[in-house]
Amino acid sequence: MLGQAEQLNLTDKLRWMPNLPDIWMPTGYNIADVVINYPVHDAFPATVMEAVACQRPVISTSREMSFLMFATCREKSGF
Repeated sequence: MLGQAEQLNLTDKLRWMPNLPDIWMPTGYNIADVVINYPVHDAFPATVMEAVACQRPVISTSREMSFLMFATCREKSGF
């Protein structure tokens, strides 16, 4: 993903967050304009629900048989 951001000249517009302790996660979400989620193995990423709970828009990948396929309504929910 970092390579794609470099190719598109977006690295100065993105903030790559380190692993944060649980207590700091709400702060991490709240300083974000948008949360980008790209799970490699997780079909039910809790980060998506946490970001939504902090009222942040989420961009996520589409994985076959992912929970997100069932939780979103394309072009209607804003996801």
